[in-house]
Amino acid sequence: MRENSVPGGKCVKNQPLFDKDTILLQPLNINLLLRESFVKFMNKGGKGFEYLKDNFPNLSDAKLKEGIFIEPQIREIINGDLFEHLLTESEKSVWLRFKAF
Repeated sequence: MRENSVPGGKCVKNQPLFDKDTILLQPLNINLLLRESFVKFMNKGGKGFEYLKDNFPNLSDAKLKEGIFIEPQIREIINGDLFEHLLTESEKSVWLRFKAF
């Protein structure tokens, strides 16, 4: 605990071990972020979005609209072939690129 805390001043006791500017995101994190963005910009009235709502009934509407999924859910979507067939042509081309990544 600090004895002399100054409002607005730095309260770091020790310097960090790594410079935060040199740390890169892992490919898995980038992949998850891209898939979240994909779901976020999907047609909310389309068949693909309805498929997600039907397959994940326990997922809240807010999480679904923001594309927040956990890894097992993402694997389930990727391994299923029906999701691809319900997408529009533009969504399908983007989805196939994500799937190949």
